[in-house]
Amino acid sequence: MRRKEIGKENGFCSNASVNSYKHVKHGIYHKAVTGSIAGLAQVQVMAEKVVDSWGWGYLDWVAGGIIHATDCGANIISLSLGTYYDSELVHEAVRYAYDAGVLVVAAAGNEATNTELYPAGYDEVIAVAATDQYDNTAYWSNYGEWIELAAPGVDIYSTMSTYYNIMIGAIL
Repeated sequence: MRRKEIGKENGFCSNASVNSYKHVKHGIYHKAVTGSIAGLAQVQVMAEKVVDSWGWGYLDWVAGGIIHATDCGANIISLSLGTYYDSELVHEAVRYAYDAGVLVVAAAGNEATNTELYPAGYDEVIAVAATDQYDNTAYWSNYGEWIELAAPGVDIYSTMSTYYNIMIGAIL
C-alpha cells in the first residue's frame, strides 16, 4: 500500500460539497439523502469520487478512495459500485479499512444474478441487495447467500429538488 501518496498527510482530506460532483447524479442523489440523515444524526458525510463523469473508473482509483477515506477518519464507507473481477488490490484496500475499524458496505449489483459482485463479495464487506415496495427482492437486484442485507431500492424519494423526486435503482 502506498499510503503516503494518497493519505491525509498530503492535505487531501476535505468535506467536498455536493456541487463539486454535480455531473455524477447517482452520487449526488446518495449525498442528498445521506446528507439529510447525517444532519439529523449530527455526523459528516465525506464524498470520495472514484469514477469519471460516466461512472467508469479503474480499480486502483477505487482502492485509493477506500484508503483515502480510511486515512481521513471515515467510520463507514458505502460503495455504490462493483465489478465481477476479484481484484487483490481492492481487496487489500478493503482489508486495510476493515482492520482500521471501518464498516464497509457495498451494493450487491443490479444484474439479477447470484454471481458475487466485488467489493460486496468480500467477507469484510456488508453486501446490500435491493427490495421493492412489497419487501421482495427487486427484479433487477443481484441475490444469493453472499448478501447480508437488503434495503429499499424502488421508488426512493429524494430531498434534492434539482434531481428526480423518486429514484428507481438506488439502494439507500
